[in-house]
Amino acid sequence: LVTAAAVYNAQGALVAQYRRDAAVEAVPEKSLPEGQTSALKGTETTVGIWIGGQPVGALYLRRSFDWPGFALPLLLALAASLGLSALLASAHASRLGPRLAKPLAGVADSTLHRLRAELETTTRNREGEAAEVAALRDTLRQAQNREEASRRALAERDDEIAALKRDALAHTHKERTAKTGGDSHALIRLAEEVSLLPADANRDRALALTETAAVLAAEPEPSSAPFEPAALAAEATLAARLRVQSSGKKEALTVAFDAFPGIPATITGDGPLLLRVLSVLLNDAIARSAEGEIVLISGVVKSGLRFEIQDTGTNAPLPSGIEASITRLGAALKGRSTDKGTVRWFDLAL
Repeated sequence: LVTAAAVYNAQGALVAQYRRDAAVEAVPEKSLPEGQTSALKGTETTVGIWIGGQPVGALYLRRSFDWPGFALPLLLALAASLGLSALLASAHASRLGPRLAKPLAGVADSTLHRLRAELETTTRNREGEAAEVAALRDTLRQAQNREEASRRALAERDDEIAALKRDALAHTHKERTAKTGGDSHALIRLAEEVSLLPADANRDRALALTETAAVLAAEPEPSSAPFEPAALAAEATLAARLRVQSSGKKEALTVAFDAFPGIPATITGDGPLLLRVLSVLLNDAIARSAEGEIVLISGVVKSGLRFEIQDTGTNAPLPSGIEASITRLGAALKGRSTDKGTVRWFDLAL
């Protein structure tokens, strides 16, 4: 029998409870368990539910079997059975014995049958509760496995983007050397030298920063080749994220990329210029934001492909030349201040 049940939110506050009138103890105030755990202590069960590494709630149940309430009817039934047996024995010795024996035996049989049915029902209920707890544990394990698989897929995606960046840098080194100034040439050469260092977190951060600096310093020639807009936006986001990690803001500021369904796999346009524009806008958002989250959002709006950057900084003048670059893309930069920071966006025609 469930005598008390409670649901807690992610902060450990009680949001709903149930308690039988006969329960002596009230539902306790509990904090969320640390970690994805389920503990069974006596007849109390607490299950913490975590999704994406964050707690979303907890479930608390207290089960108890009302032995006093069950034992009393059982004793009364046994006493009644003994009395009926004695009456039946005496009835057999009298004239009324043959007439009373059959109905009294029927009453005794029905009483015993009802008690047996109640015991079987109680046993099935307890087995059902155990099955529900096992199913909940299986669901939690499956959620943990899905979360781990998603984390591995994201890590592999980051590695693929880094490898593509290194390959592109190696294949276009000669062309960029002829088309860019001395600063861009020096940064590209520095990135190539950094890529030869042993692989570790510091090497990856230095490589992303030098490649981003080379993109910002270069003046790319107009291009109309097909490119992947989602991959390009993810590349700019990864470079900005690594720049935050190498600065003093990595504990307070995060950079994320969110792509909505329906983005074309490839579009034709000036991909290098778009990468430079997104890098400049993300770096400007990092400079203006001290904490919180910077999000680059990409999605189809009406007949255009929108790139929107949300940050927690105050609105400030745009970096020099960025509006002219966006105009070369055939778009117009728009923006507004919000209660949480600044939002800037532009739409590319599809």
